[in-house]
Amino acid sequence: MYEAREAHKTGHARKNVSLLISNGFATQLLVFHPYYQPSFTFDRLQDVRSGNKTWAQIHFQHLKGRPTPAALLLRGREYPISLSGTALIDPENGTIQRITSELGSSMEDLGLKSFRSDVEYASMAFPHESKTYWLPAQATVELNTPKQHWKNTHRFNDYNLFSVSVTSEVNLDKLKSKEE
Repeated sequence: MYEAREAHKTGHARKNVSLLISNGFATQLLVFHPYYQPSFTFDRLQDVRSGNKTWAQIHFQHLKGRPTPAALLLRGREYPISLSGTALIDPENGTIQRITSELGSSMEDLGLKSFRSDVEYASMAFPHESKTYWLPAQATVELNTPKQHWKNTHRFNDYNLFSVSVTSEVNLDKLKSKEE
């Protein structure tokens, strides 16, 4: 989600007020989720070598009018962002190492000249856990408007693992009395 905020009406921006809020980019892998898959075309590109590993390179392109996991929030209204990009995927286990995306169609009518995001994922281990989790490590969001250039970098670290247990009980006697 990209959100642009207008400066304070007096013409002076309040201190510590962000004019650009970029969040949710760590979840760009949702383009591969079964809910969003029909909203994109996917093409296998030539594999790439990074470090000592070979990655499958998948290009994706949003189909106009279909649901998208990204939106621009401007003046209280959401505008879907049509994404086009490339993901590097481990062909052995399907983990996503990196997703780079940009505008798949123009949004200059809203003042957005260009948009680019780059999300890197990494294996994270937790104490007392035998398995590791593939989670966002860094997300960089960069965009241009007719008068400004913004770049936000988010670093994700110090993850905490937690679990929740829930017990639910239904009082059938109360339900029966309401039905009568």
